[in-house]
Amino acid sequence: MADRGRPACEICFNPPRGITADVDAVALKALRNDAADTEFVAPQRLDFHLIIIVTSGSAQHTVDFMTYPLTERTVLWIRPGQLQQWGNLHECEGWALLIGPTALTTNLKTYLDQYSRDRTHRRLNEHGWPVLLDAIDSLVTIGEHSRRPASPVHHCTLRHMLAVIILVLSCSMADHEPLAAPSSDVFLRFRQVVEANYARSRTVGNYAAMLGYSSRTLTRACLAATGRTAKQFIDDRILLEAKRLLADTAEPVGTIGRRLGFEDTSNFSRFFTKRAGRQPLEFRRFRQAEARESEWLAGKPGTAPRSAANALHVSNEKVPRLRPSL
Repeated sequence: MADRGRPACEICFNPPRGITADVDAVALKALRNDAADTEFVAPQRLDFHLIIIVTSGSAQHTVDFMTYPLTERTVLWIRPGQLQQWGNLHECEGWALLIGPTALTTNLKTYLDQYSRDRTHRRLNEHGWPVLLDAIDSLVTIGEHSRRPASPVHHCTLRHMLAVIILVLSCSMADHEPLAAPSSDVFLRFRQVVEANYARSRTVGNYAAMLGYSSRTLTRACLAATGRTAKQFIDDRILLEAKRLLADTAEPVGTIGRRLGFEDTSNFSRFFTKRAGRQPLEFRRFRQAEARESEWLAGKPGTAPRSAANALHVSNEKVPRLRPSL
């Protein structure tokens, strides 16, 4: 019998009643108070940006099968479509910043594509940290007005404050973390067409023809931006989506392979095993075992979590500001 994985919770951006803006800052304390522990056990796939900002304590958080440490002055950025799993929320304090689909301006999206798209985990230096906390305080204060009938000025101000927060995050890395260099236009265009077509084509030459570049030009641009060749970049994207689908859905391996452009299940299995070091079903079982361990650590083994959507949609009213003394 085929081994079917445990689907992740699909979480959509749906702000609380009365919130009219596409940006909201929620204290981690409010998340804990509003939801049962089991709401944070199962993997989740979001359709919005989630930025976790830790002001004290320590925990872990998994994003696309990579586990990141959360400590004071660390920031974790989960992007739409990524598979994420919470650690122990009781071990840290801070903020969850929810960013809906219309909150990012065109200029800000362009900046993020050039500098910060692939940086999930970061630690801020001591100079940028208080600036970030001040910006979050301002965002929360302005956001409280959007819980009442709010004018377009409030919405515009929220988006500008969000831009300030993102720029602070990009420019305030800890001293040992260099600022990212801007990606070339060639790589940005290549990445865009790969994102749109990775399930239809795995050949560098096809992408070169789409863009009007040579395969060698694409490989040089990829190596400069990521340290990976163009072919490796394409395969990495397919492998990531395969892992997400194996962990996120109950679909059979053959169905997942066909979704990713493999007509034959055995070809997909060979592709996956060569790059992941495990066969697809072995990977799925491994992820299931990790989920069971997380349930056990949460104290309620075998309990299916209810939708986690409400946990992210809580009011900040009567929640104290979490800025620590510096």
